[in-house]
Amino acid sequence: MQTTNLDGENSLKLKEGLSSLTNLIETNNGKLNLIRGIIEIDQPNSNIYKTNGKISINDQKYLFNNDNILLRSATLKNIDFVYGIVIYTGKDTKIMNNNNQ
Repeated sequence: MQTTNLDGENSLKLKEGLSSLTNLIETNNGKLNLIRGIIEIDQPNSNIYKTNGKISINDQKYLFNNDNILLRSATLKNIDFVYGIVIYTGKDTKIMNNNNQ
């Protein structure tokens, strides 16, 4: 992922998906509408380098952090596709909070 639009750095940053969730998606033949769960995440804040949360699906908990999220305005490189969940929207996005400081 490239974050030039966010922090001015043009070096690629490695991001990782949650392999256990990828396995769950593949087990359901990519039918995302069959997967139900709850997401708990930090309150919106301006720190673009810190995010923590968990996804609970069928009594399983999957922890995630900043290494597992993509921020608005970031550019993906070297990847064919991404499964994603929108976690912050509107004025609560990291970029909007960061610009308001």
